[in-house]
Amino acid sequence: MVSPGERVFIALSGGADSVCLLLCLRELSSALGITVGAVHIEHGIRGQASLDDAEFVRELCERLGVPLVSRSFDVPRIAGEGGTGLEEAARGVRYETFASLLSGGQCDKVAIAHHCGDMVETVLFNLARGSSLAGLSGIKPVRGRYIRPLLWAQKSEIEEYLAARGQDFVTDESNADETYSRNRLRHTVVPELEKVHAGAAGNIARAAMLLGEADSYFKREAARFCAEYVTGSEEELSVEIDELCKPDAPLPSYVIYDCIVRVRGGAKDITQAHVDAVGGILHSGTGASVDLPGGLTAAVSYGRLTFGKRESGNDNYSREEACVDVGELPFECEFGGYKVTFSAETVASWEEIRRDNRCTKYIDCGKIMDGMQLRYPRRDDYLVIDDAGHTKRLNRLFIDSKVPAEKRERFPVLCDGSRVIWALGLRFSKSHCVSDLGESIVRIDITEIDDEGRN
Repeated sequence: MVSPGERVFIALSGGADSVCLLLCLRELSSALGITVGAVHIEHGIRGQASLDDAEFVRELCERLGVPLVSRSFDVPRIAGEGGTGLEEAARGVRYETFASLLSGGQCDKVAIAHHCGDMVETVLFNLARGSSLAGLSGIKPVRGRYIRPLLWAQKSEIEEYLAARGQDFVTDESNADETYSRNRLRHTVVPELEKVHAGAAGNIARAAMLLGEADSYFKREAARFCAEYVTGSEEELSVEIDELCKPDAPLPSYVIYDCIVRVRGGAKDITQAHVDAVGGILHSGTGASVDLPGGLTAAVSYGRLTFGKRESGNDNYSREEACVDVGELPFECEFGGYKVTFSAETVASWEEIRRDNRCTKYIDCGKIMDGMQLRYPRRDDYLVIDDAGHTKRLNRLFIDSKVPAEKRERFPVLCDGSRVIWALGLRFSKSHCVSDLGESIVRIDITEIDDEGRN
């Protein structure tokens, strides 16, 4: 994680985990040959309590002789201006600060105090929402210049360590608020799993490590396969579908992801939903295609799968399909004459849910089964039209709503497989309505765009 001579800054909130990490690295600094500092971010969310935490951190670093960099942000304002949630905006300012310290040469590594409990919560959260092996492997101990030395420590060990040294710490009362998904996992789900089997949390963390090793293996095998069977330039790559689908070939999803990233020139905006969409056309025959971020397309032609640039189109959306990953929000695209914005929401009241209108809808992420796709209608599409679960074919909805026949084929719909979540601006399905404010909620806003691209 560190090398002699490096300057390591601890992300110091003042909580038990980060205070423990500060003391540990300070104790080990001579043996490791490193210099220890700290960085504290005051988010402006919790009023005086937040300011008190900043003062605690300042006094602690002064007493220990540890250099401190302190920054303050108005996160509620930033979240409002950016249309994001408080948690996402707070994380954004933290990592922007860390990145500026690293790029400015003030430190060589940033140490973050994630522990075993954080690892378990991440794995369970990713498992619940649907994830690849990479997501199920949880938090990485080392990611570039960010290190997590306490990742395998239990919370109880951290608190025992601090108690043995008579070191106090601050407590963020929001950590007890179970309207946040992670807090419900921490305070309700994990304790119940421990009742089922003592040591469950540690076992889940170890399983995540094994899944991470499996993920790394599949990535290596995919790279080997691509070197042998994938042909073309970085602007256009292709592979024989029969080779890709052989039983002894690596998982096709890893090869597909590798090809997309190579042609894209990076992994930006590429999600598991895009990989799954490409996998879905492997046996569809010549002419099947999927549009991808960055102006890319994947197409089947005479037994080969080819990745390359679209002839035209907006980089931010697919003319035929746009896949939306709830783990990668906020997301914005233009589709079917609309600008469509997806954002993760923390909704405090049913009144807010009921205020939805023709251009704003809320959906329950827990009811998504096959992922979300913005696309045009297909033969088997249907909606759930009432709380009893009765359904209606999408084409029948168009007829009943007097949608002109010439517009039905290119009518924009948000779907979960064959289930229509929303025929944009026309009808919202009962299948994905919010039924519990405690669940993960996505807000969707649409704005019509005229022929010249103006809202």
